[in-house]
Formats: sequence, C-alpha cells, structure tokens
Amino acid sequence: MKLRLRLRITAAALALMQLLLFAGCGGKAASVPEDNARPDAEQGSKSGSSDLNETGVLKLQWYQQIGIDTLFEDPWQDRQCLYPEMLFDSLLHKDRKTREPIPGLASDWSVSEDLMTITFTLRSDAYWSDGEPVTAEDVYWTFNAECVNPSANYQSSLNRIVGYDEYRRGETDHLSGMSIKGNTVTFELIAPSPIYEQTLGSMKILPAHLLTGVAPVDLDSYEPYWSKPIGCGQYVIDQVSFPDYFTMVRSDTYWGPKAGIKNVQFVSYDAGGNDAVVAGLINGEIDFAYGNAINDITVANNIVSKNHDVTFAVCAGTYTRFFAFNIDQRTDGNNKPDLSNRKVRQAFDLLIDQPTIASFYAGQGTALSTMCNPDLDDYNKDIPPATKDTDSAVRILQEEGYDFSQTIDLAYYYDDSTTRDIIALIVQDFAEAGITVHAELLQGDLGTLIYGDRNFDLLYLAGGSDVNYSCSMYSKLCANTQYTFIGDEARRVALFHDLYMQYESSANVIDRRELGFQLQALDYQNRYLIPAYALNSIIIYNSAHVSIPESVFSGAYIANYSFELWRLVGE
Repeated sequence: MKLRLRLRITAAALALMQLLLFAGCGGKAASVPEDNARPDAEQGSKSGSSDLNETGVLKLQWYQQIGIDTLFEDPWQDRQCLYPEMLFDSLLHKDRKTREPIPGLASDWSVSEDLMTITFTLRSDAYWSDGEPVTAEDVYWTFNAECVNPSANYQSSLNRIVGYDEYRRGETDHLSGMSIKGNTVTFELIAPSPIYEQTLGSMKILPAHLLTGVAPVDLDSYEPYWSKPIGCGQYVIDQVSFPDYFTMVRSDTYWGPKAGIKNVQFVSYDAGGNDAVVAGLINGEIDFAYGNAINDITVANNIVSKNHDVTFAVCAGTYTRFFAFNIDQRTDGNNKPDLSNRKVRQAFDLLIDQPTIASFYAGQGTALSTMCNPDLDDYNKDIPPATKDTDSAVRILQEEGYDFSQTIDLAYYYDDSTTRDIIALIVQDFAEAGITVHAELLQGDLGTLIYGDRNFDLLYLAGGSDVNYSCSMYSKLCANTQYTFIGDEARRVALFHDLYMQYESSANVIDRRELGFQLQALDYQNRYLIPAYALNSIIIYNSAHVSIPESVFSGAYIANYSFELWRLVGE
C-alpha cells in the first residue's frame, strides 16, 4: 500500500438571543495570521480581542433546503449554511494553502498502487459532543445509510464502491465493498480514481450510536436526533427555537484546534426570503453569507453601497446554472414525448439566449455552450459559442413534427429578482418561436417536488464540479444519477456512462482533457442538459465585525473553513 497524504424573527426573540448567548478572489478580505495566534489589539475590541471572542457573537443566516420547522437538515443535503461545517466533521480536510487533503477524523489513510483500495485510520481522540468516541462503526453506518437515503444529495458520488448497485437495488443489506477492522475503514472500488479518497473523505459523518436502527427512508425525519443533532465538530448546538433561531458554542472536546469565536447565533430569514437576507446584511444583522440569496454581483454591489462595513469576494469556480429535461418522468402523466427527440432538445437550446442571461451577472457570469467553462483549458473549442437562433430552432421543430400546441412547464426554485428576470426572458424567447412556457417557482419540500413528483418538463437548477475535473457535471447523465427526473435512462447511460468513468479514472491531465472534449461533444449533440452560464461564487461578510483568513476565499467548495482563525473585531 502506498501512503498518500494528499424573517421570521421577533424583537423579543432577537433580544433573547443577544442575552444567550466563506482559486483567486476579487474584493478585499480581512486577513488574520495563518496560525492560532490571536490578532493584535488593533484587530480586536477596545477591551481586548480575547474578551470579545469569548463574549461577543458571530451572526449567521440559518438556511435549510427542507425549510425550518422542527428539524435540522442532514448535512448530506444541500448546504448553504455554515451549521453543518461547524457541527459535523469529515475524514479528511483540505490544507488552507495547498488545498491538498490533510487528516481530519482520519489520522492517516492509504491508497493502493492500482487506486482500487482506500483505507482510512480513525484517530483515537475524536468524540461526539455527548462524550461518546467517534469510531469506524460511525463511518460504516453513515455511508451505508446515506447511500440509500432518498433525500441525500451525494449518492452518485459513491457509485465507485463495490456493491453500490446491488445495495441500491435492495439485493444486499450493506455495501459489500466497505469493511471495518478495529479503527480502520476500507473501501474497495469497481474502477480507479486518482482523487477518490477526497470524495470519500469530504463526507460528513453521523453518530451510529444515536441512529442505528433508523431506516434510511426515515433518517432525515427522525425527530429524536434532528431536533437537536449531536456532532463531533468545532461547535455544539446550545439553544434552539424553531423556526426563528438557534445558537452554537465552541466545543471544548474537539480533537483539533479550538474555534476562535465562542458564541454563534443563526437567525432564520426564511419567511422574508432573499430580500430579508439582503436587508439583514445591509443592517449589520448578518456577519457572513453565501449561497442563492446573495450569489449575484448586482445584489452584492447594492449591499456594499448601503453598508460600507460590508465587503464581498468573488471566488472563481465551476459553479454552473443550467436547464435539465424531464423525459417521460412526470407523475401527473402530462409527459411530452417530443422531448425524447434529441433534435427537439437541440432546438430548445437555440431558443435560449445564454449570452443575454450571462449579462445579468456582468463581471460574474460567463455564457456556456457545454457544462465546462470556456475560460478553462478543458473546454472543447470545436463547439461553437452559445447563441440564440430562433429561425433555425423553429425550422428544426417543424421538420421534427413538434406539437406547438402543448405547454412546456418550466420549474425553478430560486426566488431572487435576477432569476425572475431570467425566467421571464426564457418565456419570451420561447414565445417568439410560438411555444408557450408556463414557469413555476417551486416552494416547500424541494426534494419531493424535484425527485418525487417531477411534474415539470424543464428544470432550472445549479451544480458545480472540482476545478481539476471540470467536466464532472456529466456524472449526472450516468447510471445511478441523482438526477433521476431526466429519464431516457437506457439511451443516456449507453452514451455517457463508460466514457465518463474513463474520464474520472484518468490520472493523466492530457488524457483526461481529451475525454472531457468527447463528453462535451456528446452533451452538445444530445442536450439532456442545456447549459446557461457559469457563475463565480460570492461571499459577503461584515469586515467591521469579523476577521476571516484569506484561505476561506480560495474557492467555492471548501472543506476546511478554519474556524480556529476567525475573530470578532470592532467596538
């Protein structure tokens, strides 16, 4: 074996909280020393930075994809909130400077020469906040449960583990390619991947001693745990008041460096939507924010213009927004057989004005013709730039016998003003071709609406990929995809699955790039996904109240927020 260390919030509730108690970037980030030393007096309060970090409060937004009612969100779901990063931990972290993997809950790990076997060794000094030790059984239970949890977002990331398909089909009662012995966890793979230990190592681990016996289908609704979850991270949950707020405090039993700020409060702005989040940043009620509510450079500039204590960083990444077809997967029976015709899907692509959509995010958005950013070396330059061509689209649709009398249902789940403008543009673009589009904002349980009901023909959504594997969004077109609503499985998998597995398995940059070119060409020819634009990510923070290490702003997907280096500053 070769070792590789590679607003709904009342004034009374707010007052109570006060008592109780996120690669290159644009924008100037408040910096602190890249070690555990306290900032100097100029960065702290008048009474001393040490006191402020013990008595002050870091103010954050409480966001959950499932909504905020009586339960917290499983960290394997959509994460646009720092709560999972603070409460839970993973097998591996990433070095702040090199972005290479470093030990987390695993003190070390090994990868076989053929890249087919990965073994993690659990550290002996990690504990859950209830005092129980973190064990290999926790890792084993977590991966087995989340692999078949219907609400988990990252199931398709685990499809290289031996026995994944059989376990998902219910033919076995566990992942046969995963085993434990003492404090070690071993994964056997069906195909090699040069960075798969990072995929496995990034998954948040859950406590088996509190969840064993809970069926995966019931995991995310298991109230005895999710009403106030126990974690093994740098913070523990203190006070909870659904649906308004909760507080966290520094964990004194965390195995690694202690969090720099003792007290944290999370406030829900769910009732007021994105406008309430923006207002909270302007009013100084939120110290740090990212995600759908503010990932718009126009919104960011507006916030900064109204509160000069607030600044933002634009972090280059591979975040994309796009449209996905639903082919014969609607549960209401209102399927559109025309969408199974790839030429019809190509025509739809020609109706969408990607350059205009990207212009809504001037300085942040880039129009896409594939799921790879054209500014990257991995982009297939043989594919023409995205452009709107209504005349050609109509001609293709007429030649294919398209039914112009049907209404196309377009679903989306972002409720910011720019998204609403984009959706209105799409409706207009299609109307120019004689196609009626009904656009609907999905609200409520998005997991059920998107993956269960599936009553739409096009879905406007977002995703991202590792910058070193910039075509990894095509995993969504392979077998066992999370995007089950796409449909046309046999044809789609025959086209993409084997090629994508070769791509992901390739350790040679040149070979991987060529395979990526082929994936993009297939994407362009078949159009199960219609790329819209790549969007660099925005992080907004109040530099007059919190000091954050520069390394936090080095990318959109961060496995180590270095909370030990965060400091409160100001008064």
